[in-house]
Amino acid sequence: MNNKQPLVSIVMPVYNAEKYLTEAIISTLNQTYENIELIAVNDGSKDDSEAILKHFAKQDKRLRIISQENTGIVGALNNGIATARGELIARLDADDVNFLTRIEKQVGAFNQNPHAVLVATGFEVIDEDSEYMYREILPTRDEDIKRMMFLYNPIAHGSVMFKKDAFVQAGGYSNSCGPTEDYELWTRLSQMGEFLGLEAILYRWRQNRNGITFTNNPAMQAHTKRNLAHYWQQNDVKFMTRTQIVQIGKYYLQHGKKYGSDTKNIVYANIAQLSIKLIKNGRPFDGLRQLLALASTGRTGLKLAFYRVTTIFKVQLLNVLGLKKAGLN
Repeated sequence: MNNKQPLVSIVMPVYNAEKYLTEAIISTLNQTYENIELIAVNDGSKDDSEAILKHFAKQDKRLRIISQENTGIVGALNNGIATARGELIARLDADDVNFLTRIEKQVGAFNQNPHAVLVATGFEVIDEDSEYMYREILPTRDEDIKRMMFLYNPIAHGSVMFKKDAFVQAGGYSNSCGPTEDYELWTRLSQMGEFLGLEAILYRWRQNRNGITFTNNPAMQAHTKRNLAHYWQQNDVKFMTRTQIVQIGKYYLQHGKKYGSDTKNIVYANIAQLSIKLIKNGRPFDGLRQLLALASTGRTGLKLAFYRVTTIFKVQLLNVLGLKKAGLN
């Protein structure tokens, strides 16, 4: 990235989003970082979304509208990013909300780390009435984020900012992964540079009770399983010594501005969960060795390791009892 202040293109697919669209637009055009463009891809909306977009476009030329027949989120995103003038692409969903300093802080993170290809943030989850539900904190270090990706997708799609050239080189969003287009893209981008997390809560993600993420339908489960298997094939789970784990904990306690202790616990819990995953994936020695290293770090590590081990034994015991009961029948 050159030293010139970059133009950031914020890409927002829009489909029948009239209820929340105004708030999403206002939260973007009022960002403290002003050198932006907002690309709204109207993906065949049947409600008043287009009228709302045109109203704001008349007031602020930074809002550009692309109208198209409905293609779904992958087509909308790829089309929007193809027209983007910025070297950095930020995502936004039409029913979500940006905190006003989001873009400024993400651009700052890129300026401080030339090896970064993606910067994500912590986020709040709100319901359909905009009521706060809970928050999700994201570790800030590349290796901690990518370790979490062995288990699940820790990155809120709408919260990301990534380099456009890396996105193009990776091949863009894929239509072959159903409703997991974000995580599948992260698995490819993760090979191209560092992922950074911002501890700050800078995004509000609206939970839709009828949405695919909330219902966790079979299609999403199947694609997620396939994406995780591919990530495991492409990456190796590295063993972490007791000293390394302790150093990670100290790092978050020292550098966390607000959620340092919470982030440390998240990272430790992830190590424990990943250890069990190794055992289940046919690497019992590696998994047990990692659990022992975690348990030796102190009370938190010991509690997490003990909890995971006892959970396995409970599940196995219930399975045995279930089989015996089935045999008696």
